[in-house]
Amino acid sequence: MNYGNMGWGMGFGWVIGLLVIGLLFWLIYTSVQSTTKTSRNEIDSAKEILRKRFAKGEISKEEFEEMSKELD
Repeated sequence: MNYGNMGWGMGFGWVIGLLVIGLLFWLIYTSVQSTTKTSRNEIDSAKEILRKRFAKGEISKEEFEEMSKELD
């Protein structure tokens, strides 16, 4: 029985494991958030283009309303 070699593995090894798990969760969270933000920006951009086309008279009110519903 050699209790003198417990060292970092027995004392603080679990801290490293928690840090690795926390890092994995953080990476997953940030990747999901960046994907969601991109999608939201694309929808907002499409709505702005639609508003401009309607303001210029390129599309009718019915077309504008129909396309707006599809974007929501």
